[in-house]
Formats: sequence, C-alpha cells, structure tokens
Amino acid sequence: SYDAYRDLVQGFEAFVGGDVDAALAAFTRSAAADTTYPMPRLAAAIMHYNRGDAATAWRETQALAASRERFGPVEQATYDMIAGMLRGDLPTVYRAMVRAAAITPGSINEY
Repeated sequence: SYDAYRDLVQGFEAFVGGDVDAALAAFTRSAAADTTYPMPRLAAAIMHYNRGDAATAWRETQALAASRERFGPVEQATYDMIAGMLRGDLPTVYRAMVRAAAITPGSINEY
C-alpha cells in the first residue's frame, strides 16, 4: 500500500540520517500497514540487530523464512544478508549485498 511504502521510505531516511530508533518506528508502522510487504519487516530486523537486539532480529527473520522464495530479488538478498549477519556468515552477507547492489545501483546496498 502507499502508506506502507511511505513509512518504509521514512524509515530509510531516518536510518541514513543515523536515527535507528526513528527508522525502527517507521519500519514497524510500514509492516503494520501492509502485512504482505516483507521489506519493512526485514528492515526492522536490521534495525533490531543494529540496536544490539539480535534475539528480536532473529525472531523477525525466522518468521519470514518460509516465505523467502516468494520475495522479489532485492528482498531475497536483504533476507540473506540479515540471516547471514545473525549466523556470523560474512561470505553470505557479502554475496547477498553484491546481488542487491547489482539490482539497485546507487543505493545503500552498493555503498
């Protein structure tokens, strides 16, 4: 939905601005606005991880595991990245970000 997308963009803007708490709040609103949209939940998991709450990030990631194959390519790469981070699997994280960067040139993924 537009509301979910708007909140997702606000979350990314807050994240890039260094406000992890505001980003998490926006991603949470986005996920609530459209429960079928995986990116806000993935982004929220990353924010939990960035806040040092790996347990919540793990639960959020695992809740999405069964539907990963239905995600778009950027969402799949993002899922693989956060799941790899949580497992300490840096080669998987790197490969996932390379895939995401190839799809979204000029994005934070490429950076």
